Amino acid sequence: MFVADFALGWQGERWSLQVRHVSNAGLKDPNLGETMLLLGLAFNV
Repeated sequence: MFVADFALGWQGERWSLQVRHVSNAGLKDPNLGETMLLLGLAFNV
């Protein structure tokens, strides 16, 4: 079994934004996978 993972994002000094898609890389339908929008924040402590 294979897994396909694709990500595209932007990164600032204290934040990051990423669109990510993960699927099982299958060739048979249905193969919808999951698409996520991720937001990251950095805190200085």
